[in-house]
Amino acid sequence: NSGSQVRQCIVSGNSDVGILTSNHVEVDDCVSGSNGSHGVQCGTGSNVRRCLTTGNAAAGITGGGLDGFNIQDCNSELNVAGIAIIGQAIVKNSFARSNSASGISVGQGSSVIGCTASDTGTAATPGAHCIAVGNGSTVRDCTTRNNGGDGINAGAGCTVANNTCRDNRNDNIEV
Repeated sequence: NSGSQVRQCIVSGNSDVGILTSNHVEVDDCVSGSNGSHGVQCGTGSNVRRCLTTGNAAAGITGGGLDGFNIQDCNSELNVAGIAIIGQAIVKNSFARSNSASGISVGQGSSVIGCTASDTGTAATPGAHCIAVGNGSTVRDCTTRNNGGDGINAGAGCTVANNTCRDNRNDNIEV
């Protein structure tokens, strides 16, 4: 429920979502892996901090609402998608590695700062982008490497600054 906290939990092997919350919930210091759907799925206005998601059948961390997500210091690897938010989000100091469809993907007006995303894509998803942001977003101080698609794919009116992108199959940065 709104205002709730999920802290220091380990969830694994569920047939659906590992951790599923409503709006305005804090999820801190959790591990969610090998679930049949998403690792962590939160509603609008939620905070996810210092979590590890690995081996989930959908996104490691995702949002079920429109806007206002805050994701910090998370590690998402070996999922279908690493961090995937449809709406506006702030993603800081997080790591997405070896996810098959996307590394970090956020909606319009978002910020991705100080993140590393690498090894995104498989033979079945060769165009997978490492960091993808919607219109009017900012990508700053990030590193992308060795991805099947673009290192950074940014919509119209975005600011992309002080990033290191190399060895990506398509463009290192596409705006």
